[in-house]
Amino acid sequence: MKRCLFFLLLALGCDRAHTTPPGQFLLPLLRSGGARPTTPTNLRARYAASISALTMDWVGSIDPDTGLPNVVYSIYAYELPPREYYRRQDILATTTLTSYYQSADHFTGSLYFVVTAFDGGAESLPSNVAQLESSL
Repeated sequence: MKRCLFFLLLALGCDRAHTTPPGQFLLPLLRSGGARPTTPTNLRARYAASISALTMDWVGSIDPDTGLPNVVYSIYAYELPPREYYRRQDILATTTLTSYYQSADHFTGSLYFVVTAFDGGAESLPSNVAQLESSL
């Protein structure tokens, strides 16, 4: 039976690289009885060429189970407009602050960012997408 299931999944194309299994956009799942942190809002991304740095800031989240802002933020980075979220390989950094700073070289093209909040049991929905255009 397991062999048949494996071949069925293979035939359906589950082995394709860079595809999201159905329903992955709903991950991570909520723990029983818990609630997601509020969604981070007003994400802004800027590149300061004078100091070669990427900066971001956003309005923070609240853990609805405690009513406090005790969450960890995941900053996701993409080279194309994001169509899939919560993929661990897209995480640029994590922080407990509502801002982020990183030295960065000049770049060409566009970069896209979203932020989520994690309260230890559930991850928020993603923030707005912040697009950063190269100045070159």
